[in-house]
Amino acid sequence: MDMETKKPYMMVTMIQLIYAFMFLISKAVLDGGMNTFVFVFYRQAFATMFLAPLAFFFERKSVPPLSFVTFIKIFMLSLFGLTKVIIYDNNLMFLLLRLSTGYFMKHTK
Repeated sequence: MDMETKKPYMMVTMIQLIYAFMFLISKAVLDGGMNTFVFVFYRQAFATMFLAPLAFFFERKSVPPLSFVTFIKIFMLSLFGLTKVIIYDNNLMFLLLRLSTGYFMKHTK
């Protein structure tokens, strides 16, 4: 197999390693006593601080101008979507992560 055919497998492996690392960090932080709402907020803030400069530098020349109406639509969707993610999706996942044990996680896979 040449390198071009191995790229998808290497990317999938790398993504799974990142997910495993994030899961371990999340479990350690939540077991340490951090509130799930606070953890989700920090996670979203860190992702924004990491991804915003990358998007700015790599996409600034290829992006068409943004109209005010489009900006308002994106803002409203982001506001309601982030609220949904913080309150329902991630918070529920991390709450279940906090309440679970290693034995349970080992035998569910």
